[in-house]
Amino acid sequence: MSNKINNKRLFFWVMGVLVITLSAALFAGFYISYQLTKSSADEYFWTSKENADYHVMILIDGSNQTYSEEFIRGVEEESETYRVATEIISIEGANYRDQLIENMQLAMYNKVDGLIIHAYYDDEVIAMIDELSLAGIPVITMNEDLPSSQRITYVGVNRYTIGEIAAQEMIKSLGTSGKIAVIEPRSYEEYADINDSLLVLGFNDILKKYPNISLEHVLYTEEGVLSAEIIATNLMKENPDINGIFCTNTSNTLGVIQVLVDNNLVSQVSLIGYGDEVEILDSIKKGNIIEASIVTDYNDIGKKAIAAFYEYKTSAFVSNYFNTSIQVIDQSNVDTILLEKSEENVKTQ
Repeated sequence: MSNKINNKRLFFWVMGVLVITLSAALFAGFYISYQLTKSSADEYFWTSKENADYHVMILIDGSNQTYSEEFIRGVEEESETYRVATEIISIEGANYRDQLIENMQLAMYNKVDGLIIHAYYDDEVIAMIDELSLAGIPVITMNEDLPSSQRITYVGVNRYTIGEIAAQEMIKSLGTSGKIAVIEPRSYEEYADINDSLLVLGFNDILKKYPNISLEHVLYTEEGVLSAEIIATNLMKENPDINGIFCTNTSNTLGVIQVLVDNNLVSQVSLIGYGDEVEILDSIKKGNIIEASIVTDYNDIGKKAIAAFYEYKTSAFVSNYFNTSIQVIDQSNVDTILLEKSEENVKTQ
Protein backbone atom coordinates (compact mmCIF):
# COMPACT_ATOMS: atom_id res chain seq x y z
CA MET A 1 0.00 0.00 0.00
CA SER A 2 2.82 2.39 0.94
CA ASN A 3 4.54 1.84 -2.42
CA LYS A 4 1.32 2.55 -4.30
CA ILE A 5 0.85 5.83 -2.39
CA ASN A 6 4.45 6.84 -3.06
CA ASN A 7 4.11 6.00 -6.76
CA LYS A 8 0.93 8.04 -6.97
CA ARG A 9 2.61 10.99 -5.28
CA LEU A 10 5.55 10.71 -7.68
CA PHE A 11 3.18 10.64 -10.66
CA PHE A 12 1.35 13.79 -9.57
CA TRP A 13 4.65 15.53 -8.77
CA VAL A 14 6.03 14.78 -12.25
CA MET A 15 2.80 15.95 -13.89
CA GLY A 16 2.92 19.14 -11.83
CA VAL A 17 6.46 19.88 -12.99
CA LEU A 18 5.46 19.28 -16.63
CA VAL A 19 2.49 21.62 -16.34
CA ILE A 20 4.59 24.38 -14.77
CA THR A 21 7.33 23.99 -17.40
CA LEU A 22 4.85 24.03 -20.29
CA SER A 23 3.05 27.04 -18.84
CA ALA A 24 6.34 28.95 -18.53
CA ALA A 25 7.28 28.14 -22.13
CA LEU A 26 3.88 29.19 -23.41
CA PHE A 27 4.03 32.43 -21.45
CA ALA A 28 7.53 33.17 -22.76
CA GLY A 29 6.42 32.41 -26.29
CA PHE A 30 3.36 34.64 -25.90
CA TYR A 31 5.54 37.44 -24.50
CA ILE A 32 7.99 37.34 -27.42
CA SER A 33 5.14 37.17 -29.91
CA TYR A 34 3.47 40.13 -28.19
CA GLN A 35 6.69 42.15 -28.27
CA LEU A 36 7.18 41.52 -31.99
CA THR A 37 3.59 42.50 -32.74
CA LYS A 38 3.81 45.56 -30.51
CA SER A 39 7.05 46.73 -32.07
CA SER A 40 5.57 46.58 -35.55
CA ALA A 41 2.06 47.84 -34.79
CA ASP A 42 2.43 50.42 -32.02
CA GLU A 43 6.06 51.43 -31.67
CA TYR A 44 7.39 52.31 -35.10
CA PHE A 45 11.12 51.96 -35.55
CA TRP A 46 11.42 54.62 -38.20
CA THR A 47 10.61 58.25 -38.85
CA SER A 48 8.42 57.20 -41.79
CA LYS A 49 5.97 55.52 -39.35
CA GLU A 50 5.56 52.64 -41.81
CA ASN A 51 4.59 49.17 -40.68
CA ALA A 52 7.21 46.43 -40.85
CA ASP A 53 7.14 43.88 -43.66
CA TYR A 54 9.12 41.28 -41.74
CA HIS A 55 9.90 40.35 -38.13
CA VAL A 56 13.40 39.11 -37.31
CA MET A 57 14.73 37.89 -33.98
CA ILE A 58 18.44 38.40 -33.24
CA LEU A 59 20.05 36.29 -30.51
CA ILE A 60 23.43 37.58 -29.33
CA ASP A 61 25.99 36.79 -26.66
CA GLY A 62 25.82 39.66 -24.17
CA SER A 63 29.43 39.08 -23.11
CA ASN A 64 30.77 39.55 -26.65
CA GLN A 65 31.91 43.10 -27.44
CA THR A 66 31.08 42.60 -31.12
CA TYR A 67 27.51 43.50 -30.26
CA SER A 68 28.30 47.02 -29.22
CA GLU A 69 26.45 50.19 -30.12
CA GLU A 70 28.03 50.01 -33.57
CA PHE A 71 26.46 46.62 -34.28
CA ILE A 72 23.04 47.78 -33.05
CA ARG A 73 23.32 50.96 -35.10
CA GLY A 74 24.06 48.90 -38.21
CA VAL A 75 21.04 46.68 -37.56
CA GLU A 76 18.76 49.67 -37.02
CA GLU A 77 19.94 51.53 -40.13
CA GLU A 78 19.46 48.57 -42.44
CA SER A 79 16.19 47.58 -40.75
CA GLU A 80 14.73 50.95 -41.64
CA THR A 81 15.93 50.61 -45.24
CA TYR A 82 14.19 47.24 -45.65
CA ARG A 83 11.30 47.77 -43.20
CA VAL A 84 12.32 44.87 -41.00
CA ALA A 85 11.19 44.89 -37.37
CA THR A 86 13.98 43.45 -35.24
CA GLU A 87 14.03 42.19 -31.68
CA ILE A 88 17.51 41.85 -30.25
CA ILE A 89 17.75 39.45 -27.31
CA SER A 90 21.05 39.67 -25.44
CA ILE A 91 21.75 36.41 -23.60
CA GLU A 92 23.71 37.02 -20.42
CA GLY A 93 25.52 34.57 -18.18
CA ALA A 94 27.77 31.55 -18.62
CA ASN A 95 25.04 29.22 -19.88
CA TYR A 96 24.79 30.79 -23.33
CA ARG A 97 24.42 27.58 -25.31
CA ASP A 98 21.35 26.28 -23.48
CA GLN A 99 19.67 29.68 -23.50
CA LEU A 100 20.43 30.04 -27.20
CA ILE A 101 18.71 26.74 -27.99
CA GLU A 102 15.75 27.64 -25.77
CA ASN A 103 15.27 30.98 -27.54
CA MET A 104 15.63 29.32 -30.94
CA GLN A 105 12.76 27.02 -29.96
CA LEU A 106 10.67 30.05 -28.95
CA ALA A 107 11.45 31.72 -32.27
CA MET A 108 10.07 28.68 -34.07
CA TYR A 109 7.00 28.62 -31.82
CA ASN A 110 6.32 32.27 -32.63
CA LYS A 111 6.92 31.76 -36.37
CA VAL A 112 9.24 34.72 -36.83
CA ASP A 113 10.21 35.55 -40.42
CA GLY A 114 13.89 35.06 -39.76
CA LEU A 115 16.48 34.40 -37.10
CA ILE A 116 20.01 35.80 -36.77
CA ILE A 117 22.19 34.14 -34.13
CA HIS A 118 25.62 34.38 -32.55
CA ALA A 119 26.48 30.75 -33.24
CA TYR A 120 28.94 28.26 -31.80
CA TYR A 121 30.03 24.87 -33.05
CA ASP A 122 27.60 22.54 -31.29
CA ASP A 123 25.62 19.54 -32.51
CA GLU A 124 22.39 20.66 -30.82
CA VAL A 125 22.66 24.18 -32.22
CA ILE A 126 23.18 22.73 -35.70
CA ALA A 127 20.18 20.40 -35.24
CA MET A 128 18.04 23.33 -34.12
CA ILE A 129 19.06 25.38 -37.17
CA ASP A 130 18.05 22.48 -39.40
CA GLU A 131 14.72 22.19 -37.59
CA LEU A 132 14.01 25.91 -38.06
CA SER A 133 14.93 25.64 -41.74
CA LEU A 134 12.51 22.74 -42.16
CA ALA A 135 9.82 24.92 -40.56
CA GLY A 136 10.47 27.65 -43.15
CA ILE A 137 12.41 30.02 -40.89
CA PRO A 138 15.74 31.06 -42.43
CA VAL A 139 18.69 31.26 -40.03
CA ILE A 140 21.74 33.48 -40.47
CA THR A 141 24.81 32.71 -38.37
CA MET A 142 27.39 35.13 -37.00
CA ASN A 143 30.62 34.35 -35.12
CA GLU A 144 30.74 30.71 -36.33
CA ASP A 145 29.88 29.64 -39.86
CA LEU A 146 28.44 26.13 -39.25
CA PRO A 147 28.46 25.23 -42.98
CA SER A 148 27.26 21.71 -42.19
CA SER A 149 23.95 23.16 -40.98
CA GLN A 150 21.01 24.41 -43.06
CA ARG A 151 21.81 28.06 -42.26
CA ILE A 152 21.23 30.27 -45.30
CA THR A 153 24.42 32.29 -44.92
CA TYR A 154 27.20 33.37 -42.58
CA VAL A 155 27.97 37.02 -41.83
CA GLY A 156 31.20 37.94 -40.08
CA VAL A 157 34.92 37.62 -40.08
CA ASN A 158 36.84 34.63 -41.33
CA ARG A 159 38.44 33.03 -38.27
CA TYR A 160 41.13 31.43 -40.41
CA THR A 161 42.13 34.93 -41.54
CA ILE A 162 42.09 36.17 -37.93
CA GLY A 163 44.48 33.35 -37.03
CA GLU A 164 46.79 34.31 -39.88
CA ILE A 165 46.78 38.00 -38.94
CA ALA A 166 47.37 37.29 -35.25
CA ALA A 167 50.33 35.02 -36.07
CA GLN A 168 51.82 37.66 -38.37
CA GLU A 169 51.53 40.33 -35.67
CA MET A 170 53.06 37.98 -33.12
CA ILE A 171 56.03 37.28 -35.39
CA LYS A 172 56.65 41.02 -35.77
CA SER A 173 57.02 41.24 -32.02
CA LEU A 174 58.78 37.95 -31.18
CA GLY A 175 61.21 37.80 -34.07
CA THR A 176 62.41 34.32 -34.99
CA SER A 177 61.73 32.34 -31.80
CA GLY A 178 59.02 32.07 -29.20
CA LYS A 179 56.34 30.01 -27.48
CA ILE A 180 52.75 31.19 -27.77
CA ALA A 181 49.44 30.61 -26.03
CA VAL A 182 45.99 31.45 -27.40
CA ILE A 183 43.21 32.30 -24.95
CA GLU A 184 39.70 31.74 -26.28
CA PRO A 185 36.17 31.90 -24.79
CA ARG A 186 34.94 28.57 -23.39
CA SER A 187 32.43 28.19 -26.24
CA TYR A 188 35.22 27.29 -28.69
CA GLU A 189 36.20 24.25 -26.64
CA GLU A 190 33.40 22.35 -28.41
CA TYR A 191 35.83 21.17 -31.10
CA ALA A 192 36.57 17.47 -30.79
CA ASP A 193 40.01 18.18 -32.25
CA ILE A 194 41.64 21.58 -31.69
CA ASN A 195 42.99 21.43 -35.23
CA ASP A 196 39.40 21.67 -36.47
CA SER A 197 39.42 25.31 -35.31
CA LEU A 198 39.89 27.58 -38.33
CA LEU A 199 41.63 30.15 -36.15
CA VAL A 200 44.22 27.62 -34.96
CA LEU A 201 44.65 26.32 -38.50
CA GLY A 202 45.31 29.83 -39.82
CA PHE A 203 47.70 30.56 -36.96
CA ASN A 204 49.71 27.38 -37.47
CA ASP A 205 49.85 27.77 -41.24
CA ILE A 206 51.76 31.03 -40.79
CA LEU A 207 54.04 29.52 -38.14
CA LYS A 208 55.10 26.75 -40.55
CA LYS A 209 57.61 29.23 -41.97
CA TYR A 210 59.12 29.81 -38.53
CA PRO A 211 60.28 26.50 -37.01
CA ASN A 212 61.46 28.17 -33.78
CA ILE A 213 58.07 29.72 -33.03
CA SER A 214 55.34 27.39 -31.80
CA LEU A 215 51.77 27.50 -30.57
CA GLU A 216 52.04 25.62 -27.27
CA HIS A 217 48.65 26.05 -25.59
CA VAL A 218 45.03 26.91 -26.42
CA LEU A 219 43.21 27.79 -23.20
CA TYR A 220 39.55 28.58 -22.58
CA THR A 221 37.90 31.08 -20.26
CA GLU A 222 34.48 31.47 -18.78
CA GLU A 223 32.63 34.76 -19.21
CA GLY A 224 34.26 37.88 -17.82
CA VAL A 225 37.63 39.51 -17.20
CA LEU A 226 38.29 37.66 -13.93
CA SER A 227 38.35 34.24 -15.62
CA ALA A 228 41.00 35.48 -18.06
CA GLU A 229 43.08 36.79 -15.17
CA ILE A 230 42.99 33.40 -13.44
CA ILE A 231 43.82 31.49 -16.63
CA ALA A 232 46.68 33.85 -17.54
CA THR A 233 48.12 33.81 -14.00
CA ASN A 234 48.19 29.99 -13.94
CA LEU A 235 49.60 29.90 -17.47
CA MET A 236 52.57 32.09 -16.58
CA LYS A 237 53.27 30.24 -13.32
CA GLU A 238 53.22 26.81 -14.94
CA ASN A 239 54.84 27.86 -18.24
CA PRO A 240 57.35 30.66 -17.61
CA ASP A 241 58.80 30.13 -21.09
CA ILE A 242 55.63 31.47 -22.74
CA ASN A 243 56.51 34.83 -24.29
CA GLY A 244 53.51 35.44 -26.54
CA ILE A 245 49.75 35.48 -25.88
CA PHE A 246 46.90 36.05 -28.30
CA CYS A 247 43.43 36.79 -26.89
CA THR A 248 40.42 36.40 -29.16
CA ASN A 249 37.94 38.69 -27.40
CA THR A 250 37.87 41.93 -25.44
CA SER A 251 37.33 40.59 -21.92
CA ASN A 252 40.20 38.12 -22.26
CA THR A 253 42.45 40.89 -23.57
CA LEU A 254 41.62 43.16 -20.63
CA GLY A 255 42.18 40.33 -18.16
CA VAL A 256 45.62 39.44 -19.56
CA ILE A 257 46.66 43.11 -19.62
CA GLN A 258 45.96 43.27 -15.89
CA VAL A 259 48.00 40.12 -15.19
CA LEU A 260 50.99 41.35 -17.19
CA VAL A 261 50.95 44.74 -15.45
CA ASP A 262 50.47 43.30 -11.95
CA ASN A 263 53.29 40.79 -12.38
CA ASN A 264 55.76 43.10 -14.18
CA LEU A 265 55.66 40.92 -17.27
CA VAL A 266 54.89 43.57 -19.88
CA SER A 267 58.44 43.56 -21.22
CA GLN A 268 58.65 39.76 -21.26
CA VAL A 269 55.39 38.77 -22.97
CA SER A 270 54.09 39.99 -26.32
CA LEU A 271 50.32 40.40 -26.23
CA ILE A 272 48.09 40.55 -29.29
CA GLY A 273 44.53 41.44 -28.31
CA TYR A 274 41.08 41.78 -29.79
CA GLY A 275 38.74 44.76 -29.78
CA ASP A 276 38.92 48.54 -29.69
CA GLU A 277 37.90 49.36 -26.13
CA VAL A 278 39.54 52.60 -24.96
CA GLU A 279 41.52 50.72 -22.29
CA ILE A 280 42.97 48.46 -24.97
CA LEU A 281 43.79 51.42 -27.21
CA ASP A 282 45.47 53.24 -24.32
CA SER A 283 47.59 50.15 -23.65
CA ILE A 284 48.70 50.10 -27.29
CA LYS A 285 49.53 53.81 -27.13
CA LYS A 286 51.80 53.28 -24.10
CA GLY A 287 53.85 50.99 -26.30
CA ASN A 288 54.97 48.28 -23.91
CA ILE A 289 51.78 46.51 -22.77
CA ILE A 290 50.00 45.32 -25.89
CA GLU A 291 51.56 45.14 -29.33
CA ALA A 292 48.41 45.25 -31.44
CA SER A 293 44.70 44.52 -31.42
CA ILE A 294 42.48 42.98 -34.08
CA VAL A 295 39.15 44.70 -34.70
CA THR A 296 36.19 43.77 -36.86
CA ASP A 297 33.69 46.19 -38.40
CA TYR A 298 30.78 45.70 -36.00
CA ASN A 299 28.50 48.12 -37.83
CA ASP A 300 29.03 46.27 -41.10
CA ILE A 301 28.13 42.92 -39.49
CA GLY A 302 24.78 44.35 -38.34
CA LYS A 303 24.01 45.85 -41.73
CA LYS A 304 24.98 42.79 -43.76
CA ALA A 305 22.99 40.42 -41.55
CA ILE A 306 19.76 42.36 -42.16
CA ALA A 307 20.51 42.87 -45.87
CA ALA A 308 21.21 39.13 -46.29
CA PHE A 309 17.88 38.24 -44.67
CA TYR A 310 15.99 40.66 -46.92
CA GLU A 311 17.76 39.40 -50.05
CA TYR A 312 16.83 35.82 -49.20
CA LYS A 313 13.20 36.64 -48.43
CA THR A 314 12.70 38.61 -51.61
CA SER A 315 14.68 36.45 -54.05
CA ALA A 316 14.92 33.03 -52.34
CA PHE A 317 18.66 33.20 -52.92
CA VAL A 318 21.59 34.69 -51.02
CA SER A 319 25.36 34.40 -51.09
CA ASN A 320 26.75 31.60 -48.93
CA TYR A 321 29.15 33.87 -47.08
CA PHE A 322 29.45 37.59 -46.26
CA ASN A 323 32.91 38.69 -45.15
CA THR A 324 33.38 41.78 -43.04
CA SER A 325 36.58 43.76 -42.83
CA ILE A 326 39.35 43.22 -40.27
CA GLN A 327 41.56 46.01 -38.98
CA VAL A 328 44.80 45.86 -37.01
CA ILE A 329 45.40 48.67 -34.53
CA ASP A 330 48.97 49.28 -33.40
CA GLN A 331 51.15 52.27 -32.57
CA SER A 332 51.09 53.43 -36.18
CA ASN A 333 47.35 54.20 -36.16
CA VAL A 334 46.16 54.13 -32.55
CA ASP A 335 46.15 57.95 -32.22
CA THR A 336 43.85 58.22 -35.23
CA ILE A 337 41.47 55.60 -33.83
CA LEU A 338 41.36 57.30 -30.41
CA LEU A 339 40.59 60.64 -32.08
CA GLU A 340 37.80 59.08 -34.14
CA LYS A 341 36.30 57.55 -31.01
CA SER A 342 36.36 60.83 -29.11
CA GLU A 343 34.72 62.65 -32.03
CA GLU A 344 32.04 59.95 -32.26
CA ASN A 345 31.34 60.26 -28.54
CA VAL A 346 30.85 64.01 -28.90
CA LYS A 347 28.35 63.46 -31.73
CA THR A 348 26.25 61.00 -29.71
CA GLN A 349 26.09 63.14 -26.56
